[in-house]
Amino acid sequence: MRKYGYSNIFLRIASILYFTVRMGKRNSVYDDLEKLLGRPPRNIEQFLADYKSKWM
Repeated sequence: MRKYGYSNIFLRIASILYFTVRMGKRNSVYDDLEKLLGRPPRNIEQFLADYKSKWM
């Protein structure tokens, strides 16, 4: 990724995030998005169905 111009700090943060997720350290689910939106978030299937015309 360095050859594509990403900075060292970005690569370091991305690596930390990747490894913490991969090791199962970030497997908690929070309701912050629902609180922010005021509704439950859509799943990917619903999102794709809602915007099908944009994808085709």
